[in-house]
Amino acid sequence: MDKFRYFVGTALAVVLLVTSTPTADAYTTYNSNTREIAELQATIMRLQAQLDALRGAGNWGNESSVITTGSATHKGSGDVEFRGSARPGSTQAKVWFEFGPNRSLSYSTPKLSLGNSNNNTRNFTGYAYDLNSGTYYYRAVLEDRRGDTYEGSVQSVSVGGTSYNNYDDDWYDNDDDWNDDNEDTPDVTTDDADDVTESRAELRGEVDMQDAEDGIVFFVYGEDEDQVEDASDEDRYSDIDTDNEDLQKVKVATNFDDEDDFYAVVTGLNDDTDHYFRICVEYEDEDNDDRLECGDVESFETD
Repeated sequence: MDKFRYFVGTALAVVLLVTSTPTADAYTTYNSNTREIAELQATIMRLQAQLDALRGAGNWGNESSVITTGSATHKGSGDVEFRGSARPGSTQAKVWFEFGPNRSLSYSTPKLSLGNSNNNTRNFTGYAYDLNSGTYYYRAVLEDRRGDTYEGSVQSVSVGGTSYNNYDDDWYDNDDDWNDDNEDTPDVTTDDADDVTESRAELRGEVDMQDAEDGIVFFVYGEDEDQVEDASDEDRYSDIDTDNEDLQKVKVATNFDDEDDFYAVVTGLNDDTDHYFRICVEYEDEDNDDRLECGDVESFETD
């Protein structure tokens, strides 16, 4: 019996010791250890964040650090300048803007190569022309050397009224020398489409203005081959009426007087569908008459 009482008493003492309020010294030691653990955890989190940022810079792991959508300005007459910034990291990286009257962003500016900037941020611009009045949505897009794309946030810009026309066409110009063949009409060639997916494609073509001046270079595309073909029957770019999926148009340069390759990324295409396109240029001849010259109609099928 004495042994039993001793065992019970010892057990109760242990329970009371464990469950009792800690002394001041024990409480101080407990809090000190907790603060040290919290500080170590905070340090580890900071180091992990720095490591993630470094990994993102080398491997495009952090989307927000690759491409940023900037502001946009209506330049008047329906012309808009988009701005963005990117860290290309590779000479194969390309940037452009997707835009449209709704968030489907069905149109795109030509792709632009920023070159190798050693992971430094580069600013770039893109242009849309002859937009109707209203609100337009847009975002910047980057394609890295592996073909992976990264998209900035969607922003909006209001288009309406006429203020001034001050856009810069240097982005589209090629500084290479060219030969004047003493021809009156532009030489226009539609090339094969590239980077075709389920809902987007890169339209390509070439324009040599020859002796013609003030060229407006654009692509027409859609699911109706006849409408794409008949676009060249019009006298001016503005005379071509779009028709939903059957016929669309996208302008890539204005005031063009040189020779260059052009391309435009079009999005929002229907999958597993035949599409037709051609590159065209509106120009002025010696009699100041507006004319259209178009390349052949080419086709592609979305995945």
